[in-house]
Amino acid sequence: MKYRFYLLLSVAFCLSACAIFNPVAESLGSLGNVDIVRHPDKVDACILQFSLTKDRRVHYEETDYIVVPPDLAAAMQAALLSKATYDRKINKFCAPQYIARLRFHQGKKTLAVDFCFRCMIMGISRDGVQIGQEDFWSGVFLTSLSQLFPNEPALPKIKVRGKPRAP
Repeated sequence: MKYRFYLLLSVAFCLSACAIFNPVAESLGSLGNVDIVRHPDKVDACILQFSLTKDRRVHYEETDYIVVPPDLAAAMQAALLSKATYDRKINKFCAPQYIARLRFHQGKKTLAVDFCFRCMIMGISRDGVQIGQEDFWSGVFLTSLSQLFPNEPALPKIKVRGKPRAP
């Protein structure tokens, strides 16, 4: 019985250590969030309409969500699961204005990724609670979202800055 406790304790420690040393899990907030992206039941997206309230607070209105086709979802999944997508070498001092939201659903769990293509920052939320923000380099998101929302004027005008890296 005593050994079983130590075995469970060491397994739990190893799993938590894996999350610490996994850069994608660190960017997405946890290994559980990586699993949501890797094995979603559904992927959908919407356009975010930015505005400021009277007291100068940021507010986003969501347009109707569209189910993302499997080929576009797979391309964005691959980019989100690639450590090459995230750039931890620089810190940006800007206030992102998110243009699009991508959501991964797994049962009752939802991981949302908001994209600002001006400063190349993504905001990551789990079940409506913001986890953090990450710098990103992949042009896959802009390309896929432009295909999903071909009539959205904000997406085609924005150019991907920097040197995009393959996921």
